[in-house]
Amino acid sequence: MPDRNDVVDLTLCDREPIHIPGAVQPWGCLLAMDERSLAVVQAAGACETVFGAPAEALPGRAFADLVPQAVAAELARLVRADLPSVRMPLPLDFVLGERSFAGAVHRSGGRVVLEVTPADGAFALDTLGEVQRSLAALGGTGTVTAFLAVLAREVRRITGYGRVMVYRFQEDDSGVVIAEDRRPDLEEYLGLHYPASDIPVQARALYLRNWIRFIPDALYRPAPIVPALDPETGAPLDLTDCMIRSVSPVHLEYLANMGVAASLSLSLVVQGRLWGLVACHDDRPHTLPRSVLRNCELIAQIASLQLAERLGRTESQDQLRSRTLLSALVNRVGGDNDVGAGLRAVVPDLIGLVPSEGLAVIWDGSVTLFGRTPPGEVVERFVAWLNATQAEGVYATDRMAEVMPEAADHTERAAGFLSVSISRSPRDYILWFRPEIEQTVTWAGAPTKVVTIGDDGVRLHPRTSFKAWRETVRGRSRPWTAQELDLLKAFRLAMLEVVLKRVDEVAREREKARAHQDLLMAELDHRVKNTLATIQALARQSSRGATDLEEYVRQFEMRLRSMALTHSLLTKNRWLGADLRQLLKEELAAYGDESSGRYRLDGANLALRPKATISLGLAVHELATNAAKYGAFSLPDGHVSVRWSIDGGPAEPMLTITWTETGGPTVGERPKRRGFGMTLIERTLALDVSGRAELRFEPKGLVCIVQIPASEVIDPEPAAVATGHGHAAPQERIRDTRVLLVEDNALVALDAQIGLEDAGVVVVGPVARLAAAVSLAETAEVDAAFLDVDLHGQPVWEAADVLAGRGVPFAFTTGFEASVVVPDRFRSVPVVSKPYRASELAGMLIRLVGTGGGPAQGG
Repeated sequence: MPDRNDVVDLTLCDREPIHIPGAVQPWGCLLAMDERSLAVVQAAGACETVFGAPAEALPGRAFADLVPQAVAAELARLVRADLPSVRMPLPLDFVLGERSFAGAVHRSGGRVVLEVTPADGAFALDTLGEVQRSLAALGGTGTVTAFLAVLAREVRRITGYGRVMVYRFQEDDSGVVIAEDRRPDLEEYLGLHYPASDIPVQARALYLRNWIRFIPDALYRPAPIVPALDPETGAPLDLTDCMIRSVSPVHLEYLANMGVAASLSLSLVVQGRLWGLVACHDDRPHTLPRSVLRNCELIAQIASLQLAERLGRTESQDQLRSRTLLSALVNRVGGDNDVGAGLRAVVPDLIGLVPSEGLAVIWDGSVTLFGRTPPGEVVERFVAWLNATQAEGVYATDRMAEVMPEAADHTERAAGFLSVSISRSPRDYILWFRPEIEQTVTWAGAPTKVVTIGDDGVRLHPRTSFKAWRETVRGRSRPWTAQELDLLKAFRLAMLEVVLKRVDEVAREREKARAHQDLLMAELDHRVKNTLATIQALARQSSRGATDLEEYVRQFEMRLRSMALTHSLLTKNRWLGADLRQLLKEELAAYGDESSGRYRLDGANLALRPKATISLGLAVHELATNAAKYGAFSLPDGHVSVRWSIDGGPAEPMLTITWTETGGPTVGERPKRRGFGMTLIERTLALDVSGRAELRFEPKGLVCIVQIPASEVIDPEPAAVATGHGHAAPQERIRDTRVLLVEDNALVALDAQIGLEDAGVVVVGPVARLAAAVSLAETAEVDAAFLDVDLHGQPVWEAADVLAGRGVPFAFTTGFEASVVVPDRFRSVPVVSKPYRASELAGMLIRLVGTGGGPAQGG
């Protein structure tokens, strides 16, 4: 006998071999038969009631000698038809004399096992209507709570038990009653908790395997199996799949302590896991025919499927809301050049990502607190603890004081703690805090078992009290759920992508800045040298036409001033170009303004590129100087008219500028001597910008016609284009263009679609799945496409190959680094990086379709 001071193993209940009890409940009988001869090997239970002989007399007898020939033949057929050994025994119902019996056949340990229970003729009745009524009632419910309440009510209606409870297993295998239907005189159990030890591990395994367990009389005397061991194998008979299996004495004592005289348990199985039980109790013996038990089994199976569907729907809705919020948060943070500033800006939304009361953002050594949190120095100690003890990723605990003792002083704000690391070096974090919640749990009696030590050794007894007993757990917060952790894992991956993208952008921006600086230095060097070369040429050519030093200095200074004026105009516009009207005004300012009547400027507003600006400026200077010396500006009534327009035609459109002088001296023949000014006018434009100039010496005055390719013009007004070959506005180039849009993020797709449609684009899609993308790539009439690189984990390359084969231009969109994910065969395909604006897509579309873009003319 063990000493009372010895340590008692309280897991004995978990190791009780309840599948081989060696006995059955006496409300039925059992035969274990040889598979080949169908001779009885072992028997138990009410055999005399069924077969007219006690269990002790049946081993060795042929089954065919005990039942009518048709019944024996049916059993032989079932055996030949590969009898199942799990979950679903096959029915074998029959009549002996004036009594009806319900049989169930399965295999166990190489034996054919037949259970027989009284049917009382009920198995012949059509009870499908009762099942249909119950299922209709279940189908009419909305919430999971309402569904389970109706399930308890319907099972009680069908079975007639005094109490029916729906019992749900918690993550620690304890349980709680979440629905109940009972007689008014019975005590309420709704909301009571039961410890995991009330239903041991091996019992939960049997509930998962079998949909039903039935004890019509909990005060029964077990009927032993005869012989106790198989004569051939020496092993006990495995009764795992037997409904009349005798149950554990500990469980029978448990039922007696509760005042339960009969019970029925139905399993609720969700996604292959034992989710809960429908537990039926009565305070007096309660027998049910096999047909009702089969109905209950069917209801449990269908209810499990409907419960899984409801739970899945609720979870999907929660996930959709969370993922939508997550996507919006990441896009907002990713859209900020400063990730830390972006995180701090969305702190109020971050705290709602998972239910919590406080949040801390640790970024680049600074701590930002929001809501109910520990002080900043305590948060820094939490971070130091994380760096010292935890790997990168997501860490969560609902009892921080147990893993970090100094946190015990802060449980009112941070009993629960969840961290997400969002960078590697330095380690930056987002921390969520939950305060202590006094988990007041109402147990159905003290959640402990009683151990006694007697002459028969150590024995475990079930609880004897089932009155409410309250247990308060301190220092803990509400636990973090698996769904919350999964959401934050996805958040972390998205944030790492944002951080890595930003790091890469910073590196590229620095490289770009260095390259730009080098380019600026080279451009400055180039411009200075060109300017010096131009000045040198002006000096040399001015000297050739001057009659004396004074004339040379005057001409050179005026030409140098004209160059400086042109450079000033270009500098004001960052050397992107210069306004033509302003250029003419500056060159003619020495002769008055337009209000003076000395000249008139007529043409649409347009700008010239730098090289054309410099060349035209020199040409206009020479024309004005010549007019002042010999032409219209040399007489008081002289007048100069300058008109310009862009003329289209079969060849390249040209900007035509016409200089016309009137009111000056009568012009004679064309001068025989070509001075530097005439040479500069006629040849500079031709050499610099492929233009041309024609001088006409008409009697009324000089006419100069200058033509410059329209490609040297920047953004002309529509009025500047005389005929149809001018430049179309960029948006007009893509109007009515058909574009396939492939994007797996609904919000991003919607934003892109609206932006493109606002630009006049016809959007085909959007589609989010690879199969749909490939189908449209093969069949849709499109001019271009935007393809999201990753579609729910599948790369979009197959759709890209189809478009490439059809010759349809396309661009990729992605948040990944393109050089890492895009295959070599697509290296030349342009990429739009996420997050992007709709205007970026429109600009890329102009590149894709070119100036000749337009709607597709066929597949």
